[in-house]
Amino acid sequence: MDAALVRYEECLDIEQGSGDRESESFTLYSIGNVKLNREGNASQAVKFAERSLAIAREIGYQLNIMRAAQLLNEALAKQGKWGRALEMLELYQQMKDSLSNAENTKKTVRLQMRYNFAKKNLRTVWPMWPNWPSWRTRRIQRSKANKPGTASGLRVRRSAALGTGGVVYRMDRKRRKERLTMMPPSCKHGSSAPK
Repeated sequence: MDAALVRYEECLDIEQGSGDRESESFTLYSIGNVKLNREGNASQAVKFAERSLAIAREIGYQLNIMRAAQLLNEALAKQGKWGRALEMLELYQQMKDSLSNAENTKKTVRLQMRYNFAKKNLRTVWPMWPNWPSWRTRRIQRSKANKPGTASGLRVRRSAALGTGGVVYRMDRKRRKERLTMMPPSCKHGSSAPK
């Protein structure tokens, strides 16, 4: 006897004693899976899978309904009971679709809630948020400033072509000086504010 099968049967005894129906259904499925795939005993696999399916339907455990239906499909197909195997395949597909739809719905709701939360928090942090330019707009504005037709692009290209950085340096120095004259005395570098 397989060691996994021994452990599953021990678990089954414990679960039947405790009344844990979900675990009991899963263990019955697992025993049926071992019987089918390791021992090749399709009739025993059908017995355990049918018990698992009955319990799963009774408690509404969709995941185990899907698992048991898939195992029944495989076991019944090995026995040559094609009509019943097809029924189990259809049940398996129905449960699989149902579970994936439920998961997709949960994911969609979770993403929508995350988006709404981020949007709300962004508006409280930046009250001017609706008027704030997007990162794409700022990127376009920055890239336009470096194109040859603009003043800064022309200045950079001329200094690179002439090999003289002096023209650019003087223009930047002049701009810095203008900014310093516009600042209040307390903000200028190296000056102390009047007391």
